[in-house]
Amino acid sequence: MTVKKIIGKCRCIGNCHGHTNAEVIQVFCNQCGKEVSLTWDEHLHVNKRWGYGTCYDLTDHEFDLCEECYTKLIQNFKIKVRPQEYNL
Repeated sequence: MTVKKIIGKCRCIGNCHGHTNAEVIQVFCNQCGKEVSLTWDEHLHVNKRWGYGTCYDLTDHEFDLCEECYTKLIQNFKIKVRPQEYNL
């Protein structure tokens, strides 16, 4: 769960739906409830917009997982995640 502080109205041009500009001030893992450090940004943030024809028709789902809960999740995958190193 991401806790945001509203810092002003959106500056969208055209088809705006009343968005607000927000600053993330706290993040909690949706699975275990632990607060996640924003300093290291070591968590998974998912924002999924479901389309028409799914059991979640036209809804948005947003959640956060800490590193430990992410590790538990991917251990159950039938097709394993293949980590790829990157250069800073």
